[in-house]
Amino acid sequence: MPGESAALADPWNVPVLHDRLSAFGKRLAERRADILAAWVARVDADPKLLTGASLPLSQLHDHLSALLEDFEARLGMVGESARRAAAGVQAGDAAAHGMHRWQQGFDLAEVVRELARLNEAVVAEIDQCAGDPAFAGHELSREVHRIWAGIYGVATSSSVEQFFRLEEIEAASHVQELERAVESLQTVETQRAALCQQAAHGLRGNLSVV
Repeated sequence: MPGESAALADPWNVPVLHDRLSAFGKRLAERRADILAAWVARVDADPKLLTGASLPLSQLHDHLSALLEDFEARLGMVGESARRAAAGVQAGDAAAHGMHRWQQGFDLAEVVRELARLNEAVVAEIDQCAGDPAFAGHELSREVHRIWAGIYGVATSSSVEQFFRLEEIEAASHVQELERAVESLQTVETQRAALCQQAAHGLRGNLSVV
């Protein structure tokens, strides 16, 4: 139908679809705690995610709750400027997540894997909500999935980028420490050589006297 194709082309100019997306976002907001609980269960079941097992739940949630809030808000946004501003917030939340995970001792593979487990939990919740007659329709479900895919992509790339940046800073600091150690060693060697020369000179002087 022409109306449906227009909605897919630019759904934000279609009031009906916008209202349904906004309602979908409100439903997900109501289910946020359940989504996080499902994510924690998936993390706990992943044998390669070990670092998070020692963290309190509040630290484990970290900025992931904020990413879900970004998603819920994004579903209700109208206008390109609002969406661009939201994308900046999403990238900031994701970067903060990468920074905190680095501080907590996660490796990069764990950061990516736990975001993948979050993606699984969110997609499962979207599909469950889409089964509600109030949210029936492939167009709505497809648009919600599309928006989440964009947020998930930004979250992953921003977290990884921040993680790499921090590792580079740490590596650079180690290099600087190594360079300082080498310089210090060279100074000691120079001082030792000078002392040896003085000692040899003194010895030659004593022998000449004899």
